[in-house]
Amino acid sequence: MTRSPRTRLHSGSTRSPAALTRRPAIPTLDPPLDPAVDPLDPAVDPAVPAFDPAVPASPAAAPTVASAPTAPPRVRWFRAGPEAHAAPEAPIFVLVHGVGLSHRSFSRLAPLLAEHGTVLAVDLPGFGRTPGPRRRLGVDEMAEALLPRLDSAAGGAARLVVIGHSLGSEVAIDVALRRPGLVRGLVLIGPVVDPAASSAAGQGRRLALDMLGEPPLTGAMVARDYARGGMLSYAAGVASMLRYQTADRIRGVTRPTLVVRGAHDPIAPADWVRGLAEAVDGRSAEVPGAVHNVIHSHPDEVGRLVAAFAAGLPEARVP
Repeated sequence: MTRSPRTRLHSGSTRSPAALTRRPAIPTLDPPLDPAVDPLDPAVDPAVPAFDPAVPASPAAAPTVASAPTAPPRVRWFRAGPEAHAAPEAPIFVLVHGVGLSHRSFSRLAPLLAEHGTVLAVDLPGFGRTPGPRRRLGVDEMAEALLPRLDSAAGGAARLVVIGHSLGSEVAIDVALRRPGLVRGLVLIGPVVDPAASSAAGQGRRLALDMLGEPPLTGAMVARDYARGGMLSYAAGVASMLRYQTADRIRGVTRPTLVVRGAHDPIAPADWVRGLAEAVDGRSAEVPGAVHNVIHSHPDEVGRLVAAFAAGLPEARVP
């Protein structure tokens, strides 16, 4: 599959965003975590090359969220780059994975973004290293689960650049709606669900087509995460994903928005992606040669797009 150093932007013309400084290649698909470090413990292993465990803010320290009838489920966080407080005006990139996947889907992109700010990646409930809830959660509840940590990290300033892939794009939209004062920008990558395939069968057919086009290493990452999460968590995630009204909900977003797709992504077609960007007066972009899991298969191209987008956003005013 041919990779191009240029990325097509749908904002008027073709341009080459500023290059990123590459870090050494990540040695494995699953960045190793020190087994002695509990991801829910305040201790951070400094030797972890890609992601460090980060701690959700305690319920006592987090602001009260009126829309949540009960405490949101705890989730596990992983960090790349400096602590959020180390550079209080730098962006905090929040990475939210797709259905059936985990923070590992961002393992190639995260080190590139860490050159520009703090990176926080989450394992949503039931995926990766976060245990599954006792009932199916809606997308709004998944977003609620992220808020304690994000409230603590942002410190009251608009520092968050929320990046959602697939199902994660729905969660990212909901975070932007719930915390508009903390979100500096929104990046939706391979967003779902296109109304032309708004059933489980329709999404399944598109997923099958997509897997035929994914590079072997990306396909292996997807298969590994699917196996770890299990079919029950996957099915529950798909059900929640299909219920979320992305086209309606995105109209309430007030923050600058970039919508990205792989040029051959069957799950997020071009007209769907452009329509979402137009709904919020945002921008859309395509990565040539890529399909749905573009964050893993083409991290350099996605990293350049996100870094250029973030660089054009106004800096936060630290309270």
